Amino acid sequence: MRVLIILRVLIILIILIILIILIILIILIILIISNISKTIVVSNYKQACELIDSLVEEGIKAVELCGGSVKRACLGWFQIP
Repeated sequence: MRVLIILRVLIILIILIILIILIILIILIILIISNISKTIVVSNYKQACELIDSLVEEGIKAVELCGGSVKRACLGWFQIP
């Protein structure tokens, strides 16, 4: 009887440890995903171009230049060499 109780407790502990590990993994994935993109607001394209060098130093590989209004379509993606 004691063996069954000990086994049940061990199984519950293992399940709790697995759940904690899964929660930690989910939090890490959310943190990684949130660092994938970066939004920078600028007044015009000249100001955007002036920021390109600092973005490249941070490891940014592509820049999406969009209009400020929802009615405007995105103006394009530019690959940074």
